[in-house]
Amino acid sequence: MLKWMKWLWSSQSEVLERFLITGLGNPGSVYAETRHNIGSQVVRYFARKHGSSLSKSLKVRGELAQGHVRGTKFILLLPLTYMNRSGESVRYCATHFNLELTKTLIVSDDVDLPWGAIRLRERGSAGGHNGLKSVEQHLGTQDYPRLRIGVGRPQGEVLADYVLGPLAPEEKRSLPQVLEKASCVLELWMAEGIKAAMNVANKSGFTN
Repeated sequence: MLKWMKWLWSSQSEVLERFLITGLGNPGSVYAETRHNIGSQVVRYFARKHGSSLSKSLKVRGELAQGHVRGTKFILLLPLTYMNRSGESVRYCATHFNLELTKTLIVSDDVDLPWGAIRLRERGSAGGHNGLKSVEQHLGTQDYPRLRIGVGRPQGEVLADYVLGPLAPEEKRSLPQVLEKASCVLELWMAEGIKAAMNVANKSGFTN
């Protein structure tokens, strides 16, 4: 953890802004490739893309990574609590590392969006998502940005079984494209701000 503290509080003249990106999901290999874990899949993809290595932190109760992209510093977080306690890790990072909530973004799955659709918002309700409910509870506000990745609603299947189930073959085939587009939105958000990123992410043609 000492190494992390030295990095986070190092020369502010080197990079002016820092951002926290949290991918929601459940820990363990049994959940790793389920629909409910697409938020964590986005963050793992982003880490690989930018050459960052995630490592466990007991204090944070999650996995952390750090790096630079387009003139900014980023911190990546994957909570290792279960989904409904995700806010514990987010609050620790946001407060301990003194990060602004406008620069604290959550990536999550969304059953109200079709598979692969991407929506970026500055704030909003949890919409029944247990991970977002926990984040809202621990931060004490709904005013934090969130990137929602559509997983669609089940047809004749219990919702819990659906989101905790594996991707369908056609979803697996398109997953790399979805992860790359989400990653590009995150890069744009950090480099040019939430409005510019929303203008791109929320266009209907962006995820087609």
